[in-house]
Amino acid sequence: KELLRTRPPYSIRQKWEEESLDFSINDQIATAMAAVHEAICDNFNTSEAMTQLDNIVTAVNSYMVKSENPKAPLVQQAAQYVQKMLTIFGVTDNADVLGLSSGAQGEESKTLSKVLTAFASFREQLRSAAQADKNKTLLRMCDELRDETMVDLGVRLEDKADGSSVWSLEDPVALKREIESKKAQKKREARLKERRKLETKVQEKTKELQRWTKALVDPVEFLRDESKYGSWDEAGLPLTFADGSEISKKARKQAVKEMDKHVKDHTEVEARGGQTYVQTVEKELNDFQEQLNNATASSDEESA
Repeated sequence: KELLRTRPPYSIRQKWEEESLDFSINDQIATAMAAVHEAICDNFNTSEAMTQLDNIVTAVNSYMVKSENPKAPLVQQAAQYVQKMLTIFGVTDNADVLGLSSGAQGEESKTLSKVLTAFASFREQLRSAAQADKNKTLLRMCDELRDETMVDLGVRLEDKADGSSVWSLEDPVALKREIESKKAQKKREARLKERRKLETKVQEKTKELQRWTKALVDPVEFLRDESKYGSWDEAGLPLTFADGSEISKKARKQAVKEMDKHVKDHTEVEARGGQTYVQTVEKELNDFQEQLNNATASSDEESA
Protein backbone atom coordinates (compact mmCIF):
# COMPACT_ATOMS: atom_id res chain seq x y z
CA LYS A 1 0.00 0.00 0.00
CA GLU A 2 2.91 2.34 0.63
CA LEU A 3 3.96 1.89 -3.01
CA LEU A 4 0.41 2.50 -4.25
CA ARG A 5 0.10 5.62 -2.09
CA THR A 6 3.37 7.17 -3.23
CA ARG A 7 3.36 5.81 -6.78
CA PRO A 8 -0.25 5.17 -7.87
CA PRO A 9 -0.95 3.35 -11.16
CA TYR A 10 -0.51 5.49 -14.25
CA SER A 11 1.09 8.35 -12.29
CA ILE A 12 4.45 7.47 -13.84
CA ARG A 13 5.72 5.33 -16.72
CA GLN A 14 4.45 1.78 -16.19
CA LYS A 15 5.87 0.05 -19.29
CA TRP A 16 7.65 -3.17 -18.45
CA GLU A 17 11.34 -2.90 -19.10
CA GLU A 18 13.61 -5.44 -20.75
CA GLU A 19 15.85 -7.39 -18.35
CA SER A 20 13.80 -6.10 -15.40
CA LEU A 21 12.01 -8.08 -12.69
CA ASP A 22 8.58 -7.09 -14.08
CA PHE A 23 8.14 -10.16 -16.30
CA SER A 24 9.46 -12.48 -13.61
CA ILE A 25 7.12 -11.23 -10.87
CA ASN A 26 4.16 -11.39 -13.25
CA ASP A 27 4.95 -15.05 -13.98
CA GLN A 28 5.32 -15.80 -10.26
CA ILE A 29 1.96 -14.17 -9.47
CA ALA A 30 0.23 -16.03 -12.30
CA THR A 31 1.76 -19.36 -11.25
CA ALA A 32 0.72 -18.88 -7.62
CA MET A 33 -2.82 -17.84 -8.62
CA ALA A 34 -3.14 -20.99 -10.74
CA ALA A 35 -1.87 -23.06 -7.81
CA VAL A 36 -4.49 -21.48 -5.53
CA HIS A 37 -7.21 -22.41 -8.05
CA GLU A 38 -5.95 -26.01 -8.21
CA ALA A 39 -5.87 -26.22 -4.41
CA ILE A 40 -9.48 -25.05 -4.15
CA CYS A 41 -10.54 -27.58 -6.77
CA ASP A 42 -8.67 -30.28 -4.84
CA ASN A 43 -11.33 -30.77 -2.18
CA PHE A 44 -10.90 -27.15 -1.07
CA ASN A 45 -7.31 -27.60 0.13
CA THR A 46 -7.11 -24.34 2.11
CA SER A 47 -3.70 -25.16 3.58
CA GLU A 48 -2.07 -25.31 0.15
CA ALA A 49 -4.04 -22.28 -1.02
CA MET A 50 -2.83 -20.19 1.94
CA THR A 51 0.74 -21.33 1.25
CA GLN A 52 0.45 -20.06 -2.32
CA LEU A 53 -1.02 -16.75 -1.12
CA ASP A 54 1.96 -16.42 1.19
CA ASN A 55 4.22 -17.07 -1.80
CA ILE A 56 2.56 -14.18 -3.64
CA VAL A 57 3.12 -11.83 -0.70
CA THR A 58 6.76 -12.91 -0.35
CA ALA A 59 7.44 -12.56 -4.07
CA VAL A 60 5.86 -9.09 -4.29
CA ASN A 61 7.72 -7.85 -1.21
CA SER A 62 10.99 -9.08 -2.72
CA TYR A 63 10.09 -7.43 -6.04
CA MET A 64 9.46 -4.05 -4.40
CA VAL A 65 12.81 -4.21 -2.59
CA LYS A 66 14.93 -5.39 -5.51
CA SER A 67 13.30 -3.56 -8.42
CA GLU A 68 14.58 -0.06 -9.20
CA ASN A 69 11.16 0.89 -10.60
CA PRO A 70 8.44 -1.46 -9.26
CA LYS A 71 5.24 -1.23 -11.29
CA ALA A 72 2.19 -0.28 -9.24
CA PRO A 73 -0.36 -2.22 -11.39
CA LEU A 74 1.53 -5.47 -10.76
CA VAL A 75 1.57 -4.85 -7.03
CA GLN A 76 -2.08 -3.79 -7.02
CA GLN A 77 -3.11 -6.89 -8.97
CA ALA A 78 -1.44 -9.17 -6.43
CA ALA A 79 -2.77 -7.25 -3.42
CA GLN A 80 -6.36 -7.24 -4.66
CA TYR A 81 -6.21 -10.96 -5.39
CA VAL A 82 -4.87 -11.78 -1.92
CA GLN A 83 -7.54 -9.52 -0.40
CA LYS A 84 -10.28 -11.29 -2.37
CA MET A 85 -9.11 -14.78 -1.37
CA LEU A 86 -8.76 -13.86 2.32
CA THR A 87 -12.39 -12.76 2.28
CA ILE A 88 -13.50 -15.97 0.53
CA PHE A 89 -11.64 -18.10 3.09
CA GLY A 90 -13.27 -16.19 5.94
CA VAL A 91 -9.97 -14.94 7.29
CA THR A 92 -11.57 -11.50 7.38
CA ASP A 93 -15.16 -10.36 7.08
CA ASN A 94 -14.02 -7.04 5.64
CA ALA A 95 -13.97 -7.22 1.87
CA ASP A 96 -11.68 -4.21 1.83
CA VAL A 97 -9.33 -5.14 4.67
CA LEU A 98 -6.40 -3.87 2.60
CA GLY A 99 -8.25 -0.76 1.46
CA LEU A 100 -7.90 -1.54 -2.23
CA SER A 101 -11.48 -1.83 -3.47
CA SER A 102 -13.12 0.73 -5.73
CA GLY A 103 -16.50 0.88 -3.96
CA ALA A 104 -17.74 3.02 -1.07
CA GLN A 105 -15.47 1.23 1.39
CA GLY A 106 -12.57 1.80 -0.96
CA GLU A 107 -13.33 5.52 -1.09
CA GLU A 108 -13.43 5.67 2.71
CA SER A 109 -10.12 3.85 2.82
CA LYS A 110 -8.62 6.30 0.34
CA THR A 111 -9.78 9.20 2.51
CA LEU A 112 -8.28 7.55 5.59
CA SER A 113 -5.09 6.96 3.64
CA LYS A 114 -4.85 10.65 2.73
CA VAL A 115 -5.49 11.70 6.34
CA LEU A 116 -2.84 9.34 7.74
CA THR A 117 -0.34 10.34 5.05
CA ALA A 118 -0.90 14.03 5.84
CA PHE A 119 -0.62 13.30 9.56
CA ALA A 120 2.62 11.34 9.10
CA SER A 121 4.02 14.19 6.99
CA PHE A 122 3.12 16.75 9.66
CA ARG A 123 4.80 14.63 12.33
CA GLU A 124 7.92 14.35 10.13
CA GLN A 125 8.14 18.14 9.91
CA LEU A 126 7.57 18.48 13.65
CA ARG A 127 10.32 15.94 14.42
CA SER A 128 12.74 17.65 12.04
CA ALA A 129 12.11 21.03 13.68
CA ALA A 130 12.47 19.50 17.16
CA GLN A 131 15.75 17.82 16.19
CA ALA A 132 17.09 21.08 14.75
CA ASP A 133 16.18 22.96 17.96
CA LYS A 134 17.23 20.01 20.17
CA ASN A 135 13.78 20.10 21.77
CA LYS A 136 13.74 16.88 23.79
CA THR A 137 10.17 17.42 25.00
CA LEU A 138 8.75 17.54 21.47
CA LEU A 139 10.87 14.57 20.38
CA ARG A 140 9.58 12.55 23.32
CA MET A 141 5.99 13.50 22.45
CA CYS A 142 6.54 12.40 18.84
CA ASP A 143 7.87 9.05 20.05
CA GLU A 144 4.95 8.58 22.45
CA LEU A 145 2.53 9.38 19.64
CA ARG A 146 4.18 6.71 17.47
CA ASP A 147 4.61 4.05 20.17
CA GLU A 148 1.43 4.54 22.21
CA THR A 149 -1.39 6.64 20.74
CA MET A 150 -1.16 5.37 17.15
CA VAL A 151 -0.48 1.81 18.29
CA ASP A 152 -3.75 1.83 20.26
CA LEU A 153 -5.46 2.85 17.01
CA GLY A 154 -3.79 0.03 15.09
CA VAL A 155 -1.52 2.32 13.08
CA ARG A 156 2.18 1.55 12.70
CA LEU A 157 4.36 4.61 12.15
CA GLU A 158 7.89 3.74 11.09
CA ASP A 159 10.61 6.39 10.99
CA LYS A 160 13.19 5.90 8.25
CA ALA A 161 16.85 6.90 8.30
CA ASP A 162 16.25 9.77 5.86
CA GLY A 163 13.75 11.38 8.26
CA SER A 164 10.62 10.31 6.40
CA SER A 165 7.88 8.09 7.85
CA VAL A 166 5.64 5.36 6.49
CA TRP A 167 2.43 4.05 8.01
CA SER A 168 0.37 0.88 7.82
CA LEU A 169 -2.80 -0.44 9.45
CA GLU A 170 -2.18 -3.47 11.64
CA ASP A 171 -3.72 -5.48 14.46
CA PRO A 172 -3.43 -3.31 17.61
CA VAL A 173 -2.84 -6.31 19.89
CA ALA A 174 -0.01 -7.69 17.75
CA LEU A 175 1.43 -4.20 17.30
CA LYS A 176 1.41 -3.55 21.06
CA ARG A 177 3.09 -6.89 21.66
CA GLU A 178 5.82 -5.99 19.17
CA ILE A 179 6.34 -2.52 20.67
CA GLU A 180 6.55 -3.96 24.20
CA SER A 181 9.03 -6.56 22.99
CA LYS A 182 11.22 -3.85 21.46
CA LYS A 183 11.04 -1.77 24.65
CA ALA A 184 12.01 -4.80 26.74
CA GLN A 185 14.93 -5.49 24.40
CA LYS A 186 16.13 -1.88 24.72
CA LYS A 187 15.95 -2.14 28.51
CA ARG A 188 17.99 -5.34 28.44
CA GLU A 189 20.58 -3.71 26.19
CA ALA A 190 20.72 -0.65 28.47
CA ARG A 191 21.22 -2.87 31.53
CA LEU A 192 23.95 -4.83 29.76
CA LYS A 193 25.67 -1.60 28.74
CA GLU A 194 25.49 -0.30 32.32
CA ARG A 195 26.83 -3.58 33.69
CA ARG A 196 29.79 -3.46 31.32
CA LYS A 197 30.51 0.12 32.39
CA LEU A 198 30.47 -0.99 36.03
CA GLU A 199 32.77 -3.92 35.25
CA THR A 200 35.23 -1.49 33.65
CA LYS A 201 35.03 0.85 36.65
CA VAL A 202 35.64 -2.04 39.07
CA GLN A 203 38.69 -3.13 37.07
CA GLU A 204 40.04 0.43 36.94
CA LYS A 205 39.45 1.06 40.65
CA THR A 206 41.04 -2.28 41.55
CA LYS A 207 44.20 -1.32 39.67
CA GLU A 208 44.12 2.15 41.22
CA LEU A 209 43.77 0.74 44.74
CA GLN A 210 46.65 -1.68 44.15
CA ARG A 211 48.83 1.15 42.86
CA TRP A 212 48.21 3.55 45.74
CA THR A 213 48.37 0.83 48.41
CA LYS A 214 51.78 -0.12 47.07
CA ALA A 215 52.77 3.56 46.92
CA LEU A 216 52.18 3.95 50.68
CA VAL A 217 55.26 1.82 51.40
CA ASP A 218 58.25 3.86 52.64
CA PRO A 219 60.80 4.05 49.77
CA VAL A 220 63.52 2.81 52.13
CA GLU A 221 61.51 -0.40 52.66
CA PHE A 222 60.27 -0.76 49.08
CA LEU A 223 63.03 -3.09 47.81
CA ARG A 224 63.76 -4.88 51.10
CA ASP A 225 63.00 -8.34 49.77
CA GLU A 226 65.27 -10.70 51.75
CA SER A 227 64.48 -13.60 49.45
CA LYS A 228 66.08 -11.62 46.61
CA TYR A 229 68.60 -9.21 48.18
CA GLY A 230 71.10 -9.45 51.06
CA SER A 231 72.01 -5.84 51.85
CA TRP A 232 70.89 -2.29 51.03
CA ASP A 233 72.24 1.25 51.19
CA GLU A 234 70.70 4.09 53.23
CA ALA A 235 68.27 4.96 50.39
CA GLY A 236 66.99 1.39 50.30
CA LEU A 237 68.73 0.37 47.07
CA PRO A 238 70.14 -3.20 47.09
CA LEU A 239 73.93 -3.73 47.31
CA THR A 240 74.12 -7.53 47.25
CA PHE A 241 71.95 -10.47 46.31
CA ALA A 242 70.57 -12.90 48.90
CA ASP A 243 73.52 -15.27 48.34
CA GLY A 244 75.98 -12.49 49.27
CA SER A 245 77.23 -11.80 45.75
CA GLU A 246 77.57 -8.18 44.69
CA ILE A 247 74.66 -6.87 42.68
CA SER A 248 75.39 -6.45 38.95
CA LYS A 249 75.30 -3.12 37.15
CA LYS A 250 72.29 -4.25 35.14
CA ALA A 251 70.38 -5.30 38.26
CA ARG A 252 71.39 -2.07 40.00
CA LYS A 253 70.11 -0.03 37.06
CA GLN A 254 66.78 -1.88 37.12
CA ALA A 255 66.48 -1.37 40.89
CA VAL A 256 67.13 2.37 40.52
CA LYS A 257 64.45 2.57 37.83
CA GLU A 258 61.90 0.79 40.05
CA MET A 259 62.84 2.98 43.01
CA ASP A 260 62.46 6.23 41.04
CA LYS A 261 58.97 5.24 39.93
CA HIS A 262 58.01 4.23 43.46
CA VAL A 263 59.32 7.47 44.97
CA LYS A 264 57.23 9.42 42.45
CA ASP A 265 54.08 7.44 43.33
CA HIS A 266 54.82 7.67 47.06
CA THR A 267 55.19 11.45 46.87
CA GLU A 268 51.93 11.71 44.93
CA VAL A 269 49.87 9.50 47.23
CA GLU A 270 51.13 11.39 50.28
CA ALA A 271 50.17 14.66 48.61
CA ARG A 272 46.66 13.27 48.03
CA GLY A 273 46.22 12.36 51.68
CA GLY A 274 48.15 9.16 52.16
CA GLN A 275 46.23 6.41 53.97
CA THR A 276 43.02 8.48 54.02
CA TYR A 277 43.10 8.80 50.25
CA VAL A 278 43.67 5.06 49.80
CA GLN A 279 40.67 4.37 52.04
CA THR A 280 38.58 6.67 49.83
CA VAL A 281 39.63 4.74 46.72
CA GLU A 282 38.80 1.47 48.48
CA LYS A 283 35.33 2.76 49.37
CA GLU A 284 34.72 3.81 45.75
CA LEU A 285 35.76 0.33 44.62
CA ASN A 286 33.36 -1.29 47.11
CA ASP A 287 30.52 0.97 45.93
CA PHE A 288 31.11 0.07 42.28
CA GLN A 289 31.36 -3.62 43.18
CA GLU A 290 28.05 -3.46 45.04
CA GLN A 291 26.37 -1.75 42.07
CA LEU A 292 27.79 -4.42 39.76
CA ASN A 293 26.55 -7.21 42.03
CA ASN A 294 23.05 -5.69 42.06
CA ALA A 295 23.06 -5.25 38.28
CA THR A 296 24.20 -8.85 37.78
CA ALA A 297 21.54 -10.14 40.17
CA SER A 298 18.82 -8.20 38.32
CA SER A 299 19.97 -9.62 34.98
CA ASP A 300 20.00 -13.15 36.39
CA GLU A 301 16.46 -12.74 37.78
CA GLU A 302 15.23 -11.42 34.43
CA SER A 303 16.83 -14.34 32.57
CA ALA A 304 15.25 -16.82 34.98
